[in-house]
Amino acid sequence: MNPVSLIPYVCGAGASKPGAELGAVYCYEQGLTEKLHAHGVSAVWACDPEMHWNGPYGQTAHVPLTALGTPERLETVAWHLHVLAENVAAELRQGNRVVAIGGDHSMAAGSIAGVQMAMGEEATIGVIWVDAHPDLHSLQSSVSKSLHGMPMGSLLGLDDTLLVPGVTSPVLRPENVLYLGLRDVDAGEIENAKSLGMNLISMEDLRSRNIAGTVQDAVMQLAMRCDQIVLSIDLDGFAPDIAPATGTPVPGGFLPDEIIPVLSGIVRAYPVPLIEIVEFNPTLPGADKTYQFMIDLLAELLPAE
Repeated sequence: MNPVSLIPYVCGAGASKPGAELGAVYCYEQGLTEKLHAHGVSAVWACDPEMHWNGPYGQTAHVPLTALGTPERLETVAWHLHVLAENVAAELRQGNRVVAIGGDHSMAAGSIAGVQMAMGEEATIGVIWVDAHPDLHSLQSSVSKSLHGMPMGSLLGLDDTLLVPGVTSPVLRPENVLYLGLRDVDAGEIENAKSLGMNLISMEDLRSRNIAGTVQDAVMQLAMRCDQIVLSIDLDGFAPDIAPATGTPVPGGFLPDEIIPVLSGIVRAYPVPLIEIVEFNPTLPGADKTYQFMIDLLAELLPAE
């Protein structure tokens, strides 16, 4: 079995709070691969996070960041998205399973574009999106102009703000997006969802049902329509005391026992070539606790040797 390929997204320019750009660097310096090896998971960094941090769109582009909505922010994010997409595609073409570590959630526009690049335009991609937010804005509907609120909008073809060059739009179809954990949806996203014919199931609605059975049934339907399924996990999908070092925490998120066993079963039952964990901000309180949670989460999701 090939080792899992870890790919960094050393960019926080899509977020309103600085610091997520250091998430992958922190994981690298704290020995994520060694920690996973201790759980029986063989993983290697396919790219060096520190190389990206020391590159032209790393530290020099982030310290300080220009204002939200400026061309400089978009240029920084666009560069990282393109590199991420190419790196994800290269690893998938070699038959490797990829785990992308971020970084703000704008990265999904690059990582999922990489899946399309590797699998071809004819491949149908499904996404399980664990997040407090649907990230369904376009540049026009966003009040804040925070790019991490737009990756799903771009992937669904609302606009081309985060579209990676050479990737066909739309990358995703609305019926192939499964949202889990939504608790903070604004008016612009609700309007965009209506225009796309999407039903945004809230965390409250999900908890009113049997979470495991509801998710398993939904994923079974998703798998019947899709060739590949991507698992995109924003740490704010979980309760803030579980993963505190994230930029936009929202009360009422998943507890680990509610969702991790379900996700683990999905990864083992269906083709999931890409898992990403996003919005780890190690400059915020609780970084050590959040990092340990990420290790435990990946140990549950990834196959042991």
